[in-house]
Amino acid sequence: MKKITFLAIFLLPALLCGQGIKKKMADKNFTNFHYAEAIKYYESILAKNPDDTDSEEKLAECYRQNNDNKNAEKWLAKVLQRPTAKSIHKLYYAEALASEGKYEEAKKWYNVYNEDSRGQRFVDFYNNEMPSLLANNKDYTIEPAPFNSSNGSDFSPAFLGDKIVFCSNRHPSSNGWRKDEFKWNKSSFLDLYVTNPDGSGIEIFNKKINTRYHEGPVVFYDNGNKVIFTRNNYHEGKYKESSDGINKLKLFFAEKLPDGSWGNITPFAYNSDEYSVGHPTLSPDGQTLYFASDMPGGLGETDLYMCKWENGAWGKPINLGKEINTEGKEEFPFMDSKGNLFFASTGHGGFGGLDIFFAENLKGKFVKPENVGVPLNSSQDDFGIIVDATGRAGYLSSDRANANAQDDIYKFSGKPFGNYITLKAITLNAETKKPIPATSVNISLQEVVTSSLSGEDGIVEGTFHKKKTYKIVAQKEGFEPVTLILTPQELQKYQEGDMIEIPLIPIPQNIPVVIILDEETRQPVPSHLLITDKNKKSVFDKQEVSKTTVENIGTGKFDLHVTAKGYFFKNDTMSIIDNKKKVEKIVLLKRLKKNMVLIVNNINFEFNSDKLTKQSEKEVEYIYQLMAENPSLKIGIYAHTDAVGPDHRNLDLSNRRAKSVYTYINKRGIPMERMTWKGFGESKPIATNNTKEGRAKNRRVEFEVLEVEGVEIKDRYDPNKQHKDEKFDEKKALEEEKNKQKPKQNKP
Repeated sequence: MKKITFLAIFLLPALLCGQGIKKKMADKNFTNFHYAEAIKYYESILAKNPDDTDSEEKLAECYRQNNDNKNAEKWLAKVLQRPTAKSIHKLYYAEALASEGKYEEAKKWYNVYNEDSRGQRFVDFYNNEMPSLLANNKDYTIEPAPFNSSNGSDFSPAFLGDKIVFCSNRHPSSNGWRKDEFKWNKSSFLDLYVTNPDGSGIEIFNKKINTRYHEGPVVFYDNGNKVIFTRNNYHEGKYKESSDGINKLKLFFAEKLPDGSWGNITPFAYNSDEYSVGHPTLSPDGQTLYFASDMPGGLGETDLYMCKWENGAWGKPINLGKEINTEGKEEFPFMDSKGNLFFASTGHGGFGGLDIFFAENLKGKFVKPENVGVPLNSSQDDFGIIVDATGRAGYLSSDRANANAQDDIYKFSGKPFGNYITLKAITLNAETKKPIPATSVNISLQEVVTSSLSGEDGIVEGTFHKKKTYKIVAQKEGFEPVTLILTPQELQKYQEGDMIEIPLIPIPQNIPVVIILDEETRQPVPSHLLITDKNKKSVFDKQEVSKTTVENIGTGKFDLHVTAKGYFFKNDTMSIIDNKKKVEKIVLLKRLKKNMVLIVNNINFEFNSDKLTKQSEKEVEYIYQLMAENPSLKIGIYAHTDAVGPDHRNLDLSNRRAKSVYTYINKRGIPMERMTWKGFGESKPIATNNTKEGRAKNRRVEFEVLEVEGVEIKDRYDPNKQHKDEKFDEKKALEEEKNKQKPKQNKP
C-alpha cells in the first residue's frame, strides 16, 4: 500500500472497455498502473504462450509493484533465464529474495548487480552489519496497535496531542459519496483517521481534508493547531494531471478554525503537476520542513529534501545529499524531539523491502544513517515510524504479518535511539571537593578529539559514541593528572546530560616528583612508570601518569623505566636523599618517527659470541614491548663491532648478533615481516677505536624506525654515515691507556 502513495492515479478512459484483445488490455492496464487487473490478463496470456517474454517481464513487474514478493520471485527467476533479461532484473530478483528472507541467495544476485552502488551496499550490509543487528534482536518489544482494521491497510501514524492520526483505506465511503476504487491493487483510496492510543473512538479525521482520492502522511505543529498533509493533486474540486496523464501527490497546509474544524487549506509553494511531493515532517523548532519527492535532479527514485522557513516563506528545496539519499527510494521521514532523522529506504543495506533508518543529529549535521535492526525492521516493508518524547517508544508501519501486502501499525518500546551521548565532567579538588576551574581536559580515541578548559564551575562537556572507548586526561598545575577510561560498557550506564566527577589530588610542595614530557614539545605524556630499587624490586608501578609524587618509595638510587604508546621507551635513574625535600626528575621521551635511529645501551653479548647476556635479554625485551604496544611499528636491527680483529670476522660476528636480536623478538611474537636485520662489522664506527671507551661505543646495536604512524624526520638514517677514524692501532691504543693512568701534575 505504501508504494501507491508515491505514484498516483491514471484514470482508464471509458472507450478502452470495448477492446477485446487480451494483450492490449493487459498492456493498457499495466501502463495505467492497474496492476491487479493486468495480472489476470498476463497470467492467462502466459498460460497459452509461455514464450511471450514481454508479458513475462510485465507480469513480474506487476507482482513486484503490488508487493507480492513470492510471485515476483517466481516470475523474475523466469525472466533472468532469458537472454533478453536486463541488469535491473538482477536487482529486483535480489530484492524479492530478500523479502522472502532468502539472504544468501539474495547476496549472490546483489553481488552481480553493478549498475549502481546498491548491489555492493547490500553485500556489505549482509557481511558486516546484519550479524550484529540480528544478535541484538531483544533491544525492543513490538506488538500490533489496537486500532488496526481487519480488511484494509493502516499506516503512517502521527502524534496529535494524546491522540493518533493515521492513514487507512478501511472505509468504502467519504463525505457521503463513493470512495473510488484504486485500480493499482483494487482497494479503496486512503483517508485520514484519528483514534485514542487504546483503539477507542476511531473516526474520520476531517471531512474537509479527506477527499475521494488519497490523503496520506501528515505532521502537526503549533501545538496541534496546524497540519501539513499529503494528498493527490486535487484541490478546491479540481483534479489535475501531469503532461503524461498522471495525477501526482502534493503537500497542503491547513489550520484549526475557532469552531474546532479544519480549514484554510493552501498548497505548498513547491508543488508541481509534473512530480510528487509528500510525507512531511518538521524540525523541533518548526523552522525546517523535510519531505520526500521525485522531482527532477534527485539521486534516486525518490529523495528526501528540506526547506527552511525564512522571511515568512519556505525557501527553495535542498536535497539531503548522498549520505542520506541513494539510487533507490528514501521516503517517510520523521524528526524526533532532538532533531534526529528517521526515514525508510530501499537503497541502504537492509533486511528486505523498505527498512527504517536512523540518522543522528550531531551538532547540526546528520551522521551516517544506521539500520535500526530487528524487530523494528523485517524482511518485508517497514516504514512510517514515529517516536515519542522519551525517545524509547513509538509506532511504525509494516506489512510483515499480512500475505496480501496490507499494512498494519505496530507499537514498540525499548532502548533510546542513537549512538551518541553528551555528558558533562566536573573537575574537583579531591580533598576540598571544590571545583577546579581552567583545568585542561583532553578527550581522545586514537588521537585527541577535543581539548578544552573547564569553566569557572569546573565543568566541561563532551560528546561520546556509545560503541567506542575514550580516554579522558585532566591536568592542572599543582595537581596530579588524572586519566579515566570510558568503555562502551561504562557509557551504557549514563543518561544524556549526566555528570562525571574527576577528582584531582593536590601535589604537596616539598616532595619528590617525576614529570614525563615529550622531548620536542615539552608537553606532558601519559605513560607507564615503573620504578625499581637497588635490589631490582618494584617500588612504584602506575599507568597513565605524566606527573606524579613518589615520596613513598623511600631514599636511595632508583631505576626508572618509562613507556608510552607512540614513544621510544626511556631507562633513567633518580636519586632521593630526603623524601621531604623537593626533587623534580624530568624524563624526556622521543616520539617514534620514520627513519629515526634508536640506540639501546646495555645490549651486550658473551665474548666473541652472538649469545645475548642475561641482562641484555631484558633490554631486548623492552624492544619487544615497544613493538607490541605499537602495531604499526616496523624496525631495522643493525649490529656493529669495534675494529679489534680481522674485518671478515667482525662482519660475520655483527651479522650473527643482529640476527640473534631479530630471532629473540620474533620468538616473543613479533612477525618477521615487521623486522629486518643486518651486520656492518667495524665499518661504521661512531667513536675512535683507539680508546677503551671508543671501542665500547662502537660495539652497539641500533634500531631504525622503518615505518610507523606519525611524521617522517628530515634527517634520514644513513648507514654509510660514520666516524672518521683510522684503522685500529694497537700500539697507539696502549699509549692512550698509559697516558690516562699517569698522575696529573699541578701547573707551576
